[in-house]
Amino acid sequence: MAGAQASGQTYSAAGSYTFGPTRVAAGYLHIDNGNARATTRPSSTTDFCFVSAVNRAYASAKSIDTYRAGGRYTLGNVTLGGYYSQSYYNVDAASTFRTTQRYDSYGVYAVWQISPALAVQTGYDDLSASGDSAAQYHQVSAAVDYSLSKRMDLFCVVTYAHATGYNGIGPAQAAIATVYVDAGVSSQMYVTAGVQHKF
Repeated sequence: MAGAQASGQTYSAAGSYTFGPTRVAAGYLHIDNGNARATTRPSSTTDFCFVSAVNRAYASAKSIDTYRAGGRYTLGNVTLGGYYSQSYYNVDAASTFRTTQRYDSYGVYAVWQISPALAVQTGYDDLSASGDSAAQYHQVSAAVDYSLSKRMDLFCVVTYAHATGYNGIGPAQAAIATVYVDAGVSSQMYVTAGVQHKF
């Protein structure tokens, strides 16, 4: 659109540093969600960043700012890691909500390489929403992977999520990040197992 070259722009910056068994990283992402001068803003498609009931109520945000930092530490055959992030869904006259929505999230995980063939992993994630609406999301997961050969392995992943509060549309719904399917209820469990072959 002429005269609106900045409309819809995205920019980001990130960096990482490794020293010995420790690695840290941080990044920033800014997304302009359409023309701020428009009186209406088209809805985003679900293959963008509004993929679940967690943030779908804020698809009309003027822009999104996300800050994230994380790190990991390896000690022998055990790796420990975690992250923290903040996201802001900013408003303007075209937004269907009136107060900036904020999401604070953190997660921790541990990976234990029991043997060259067998590894187990567990993790916990917490997401808090505040501002226009308030909700709390908890997710815990565990996984095991067993290598049959250099190219083939067996795996199993179990994830459980629970939500409380209000998501801007209705009662908060559990939404496991890797599934992209709304539970429609406050709790959700996902179990997957399979064989992976690397070509």
